[in-house]
Amino acid sequence: MDRTKMIQIMVSITLLGIAIAIFPRYNELVDMGNMNQAFSYSLTLGIIYFLFGILIELDRLLHNKTFEIRWGALIPSIIIIALVSIPTSRWILWFGVGFPYPYNPFVYPELKAIATVVAGILFVRGIKQ
Repeated sequence: MDRTKMIQIMVSITLLGIAIAIFPRYNELVDMGNMNQAFSYSLTLGIIYFLFGILIELDRLLHNKTFEIRWGALIPSIIIIALVSIPTSRWILWFGVGFPYPYNPFVYPELKAIATVVAGILFVRGIKQ
């Protein structure tokens, strides 16, 4: 295994470890209703998940000599990041929970995490050789 792959794995494990350490405090702040501090933790988790998505596709970036932007992948990445950045309390305020919107994926932090990782992957794929 080459050196860059080892560094990639170590940084990925470190990022996930930081996310695991932050997540209980985030849930505690949400349960207490302290949305201002919870938003800062949510933003930090979003950045960590986005960087993890970039690390998944890091090989693609490192092997490129020249870069070109593919808007077909970059624009959805930006849209996903914008949607995920909206606090959960706002989604609930705007659309509520239940009827007539029985399923709002942006209320669940796990789905927001997955969407953020996908946004990181799409961001890297939006930069091509």
